[in-house]
Amino acid sequence: MNNTNPPSQQPPDNTWEYFELWTKINELIRTLPNFFQSQIVVKGINATDVYAVGSLFSSAIESSLVEGLNKMRNIWDPENKYLSFAFKRQSQTFPDVLLVDAINNDKIIFGIELKA
Repeated sequence: MNNTNPPSQQPPDNTWEYFELWTKINELIRTLPNFFQSQIVVKGINATDVYAVGSLFSSAIESSLVEGLNKMRNIWDPENKYLSFAFKRQSQTFPDVLLVDAINNDKIIFGIELKA
């Protein structure tokens, strides 16, 4: 018999050097749906065909998350410790969003995978 239990969500170790930053951003992500706006208008398709525009919606959500978190820098980085870092969307790549150093793209603090 196979064990098909879903993986449990576990936060990073609280001794990780970026744990406080991760915690702030994790809390902010939960508020972003309150600010989500989209110019996408879908007309003239059957409800059964909505899945066909799923990647369009995913792209809009990912872009909105990146834009929102970068605009909220003063909340997640009030002391400007991470000035060279920004959130960056990765199209069709895991994870969807990275917190990456704009000067050295190889320096990534963490990634965010979004699920709709």
